[in-house]
Amino acid sequence: MGSNPNKTRPRPVAPARRRKIPWSYPCCVLGGMVLMLVINIIIRQYRPALTSVSVKVATNAAWGVMKEQTLMLERPAQAFMNQPPPEIRWVFGGFSPAQLRELFQSSGLSARHQALLLDEKIWQSSGGNLGVSPPLEVVREMDAAPRQRIYDVLARTAENVPQRYPYVFRGSFEDWFAGSQLPASLRREVRRMVYEKDRVLFFADLPYFQLTAPSNEVFLLARQVSRVPAVLASLEIAHPAHFEDLKRYWLPAGPTASSEPLILSLARLQADDLNVSALLPPLPRLLLYRYPQPSASIPRNADCVWTSMNFFNEQPDNRLVEQSFASQTLQTQYRVVPKADALGDIIMLHLPSADGNSKLIHMCVQVADDLVFTKNGGDIYQPWVLMHLEDVRALFSYEPMIETTVFRRRGRNT
Repeated sequence: MGSNPNKTRPRPVAPARRRKIPWSYPCCVLGGMVLMLVINIIIRQYRPALTSVSVKVATNAAWGVMKEQTLMLERPAQAFMNQPPPEIRWVFGGFSPAQLRELFQSSGLSARHQALLLDEKIWQSSGGNLGVSPPLEVVREMDAAPRQRIYDVLARTAENVPQRYPYVFRGSFEDWFAGSQLPASLRREVRRMVYEKDRVLFFADLPYFQLTAPSNEVFLLARQVSRVPAVLASLEIAHPAHFEDLKRYWLPAGPTASSEPLILSLARLQADDLNVSALLPPLPRLLLYRYPQPSASIPRNADCVWTSMNFFNEQPDNRLVEQSFASQTLQTQYRVVPKADALGDIIMLHLPSADGNSKLIHMCVQVADDLVFTKNGGDIYQPWVLMHLEDVRALFSYEPMIETTVFRRRGRNT
């Protein structure tokens, strides 16, 4: 570019005296760089592992456009402490010796594994059940097909906790073990013991590793497979004109109405996203992504029923941990609706019964689309999370005949 002839030429400036830089300056800079390196290492090591990122455009305009990010929520280290090595014992409820022999002979086991399991010296009979203490080599070496067949049978008997409540994951083995610090040899051994059913991965053999692997590796394995898939969801706030549509779904009369000023202000600002947790009622907003902590207001055995039926309560009703009270409340304060399409609908998974009294399997709460608010068990190491309903269903795959009924609180959206 040419110079400007009208611009006054600057006066010469005397060179500044060179100042000595104290040694403390480069030391501080170097120390800061080291500190940032350490922080980055810590963050990479301990942050939750992200497994997928997706943007979902809702087919129903009622709840708007949601962006979803799935993370694997780790359980507290205390969940894995002081666990003695278990005995591996399979219990076949109500089986006769002939039925057990037929199962082992028809499951696709190798001839050697069949011979080992058909040895009645490792069988025990008690209370109409048959128990089997399988050799460790059978547990380790079984192929996926016979493992699935035998474990599906074991899952029907409550004593077989590892098979009845296996670790499950919807996705690839590589995603499940992303970020794992397990030795490669142990990962290969675990991979052999993972089996797949209906595009869901199952792992039910942690007891084998508790008996055979070093305790530090067992800890890493248990923490890896027990991570809970949780969804971080945000709502796109595109324009104030969309506010009325969103308000009808997300801000029905009740506790969630307190979020109205926030969503309206963001809409006026044309802000991009609003975390869905900000639109939940006060109690689930407080509990989301947390593990139960000792508290006077939340019982230690708060389970899926307590969680679901307290969704709209500003103060939790702790009588809902009692089955009779929860059943009465469901009958008097809720009604059955055809499908879960309103915020707060309760989705009940249950087994049919000949006498009309269904057996409850699980309860969770509709948030939007296929996202539900759930606590998958009554123990203190089950967090409150948002999950895809199919991920929740996968936890109870041992019950193939599960039915679904949807309840809506009386007085809420029709």
